[in-house]
Amino acid sequence: MSNFEERMADAKFSISVPLCDVCKNSEKHKFDNSNPSKPIVTCKILGKIPKNIDLAMEYNCEKFDIDMEKYQLHKDLMPKII
Repeated sequence: MSNFEERMADAKFSISVPLCDVCKNSEKHKFDNSNPSKPIVTCKILGKIPKNIDLAMEYNCEKFDIDMEKYQLHKDLMPKII
């Protein structure tokens, strides 16, 4: 095995889904020109989403209202929240 293949065999990847992706209070808007692969998401109550929640670094929001249909799609990529 080459050095690259050895490093890739040891690599660990993780995918995190932000809490807002399964919240009834989130609103997706048009895509951002600076990052066309990610739509702009805002909160109906808070407005701008705090960065630590948007980056899935934190799963604690006082305005969170779970949308069970969306949660069923993402539950394997999120910590248990219910």
